[in-house]
Amino acid sequence: MPSVKVFISYAHDDGEYFDVFSKGLKNCLNSSTNFQFSIWDDSEIPVGSDWHTEIQENLKTAEIAIFCVSNNFFRSEYIISSELNEIINKYPDTLTIPIYFGKCQFKDWKILSKKQFFKPGGKDYGQKANEDFSFCDLAKNDDLNISKYFQNLGKAIEKSYISKKIGNRRLIPARLEDKIVAMVILSVIILSVIWIIFSAVTTEREDKIINIPLGGVMFFGSSALFIFNRKSKANQLSL
Repeated sequence: MPSVKVFISYAHDDGEYFDVFSKGLKNCLNSSTNFQFSIWDDSEIPVGSDWHTEIQENLKTAEIAIFCVSNNFFRSEYIISSELNEIINKYPDTLTIPIYFGKCQFKDWKILSKKQFFKPGGKDYGQKANEDFSFCDLAKNDDLNISKYFQNLGKAIEKSYISKKIGNRRLIPARLEDKIVAMVILSVIILSVIWIIFSAVTTEREDKIINIPLGGVMFFGSSALFIFNRKSKANQLSL
């Protein structure tokens, strides 16, 4: 399965609820049958290492960045300047997923207001139609089905990642080496046809017995390779 690096950003003041979130998200993504998710947050920083360097290195290599947005999140100068702004400005190809983690006025922040939040309403959990329903509200209530939240979140993450990956592949021109491979295969197919025709017209009977089957092997072998190459590219786009 393809490996996908996930970076999670959160405010330490939300630590009590983040522990619940982190555990639920890891359990959900680790059960994926499509991808092998590697989930990182700052609790993974080795003792004695430079924590800023560790965060930036993992942010740089992440394919998905999840932001647990709350009032405490916005109060963190480091998160805004060194995580959120970094991912938006320096790594625009990274899939950014904001989570409505705690009640806050995220629409006041232009950098996030353009992003689609993962933000289920209270009605999704048998509550009143509360559009300001956050993950913290869910985690506070033991009677609510929190596993449903993570199932829906996991599906949303995979769907968005697949959609973004396919979209990026469509926008990226074919690599030079891919073009060269395709040209070589097509050249062999054409040459094999020429070889068969030339052998049939100009060579002696004894030579035809060898040359025509040899040309056929070249033709069918290169044609099979061409079809396999096309199917391989199609399978890569489906991931």
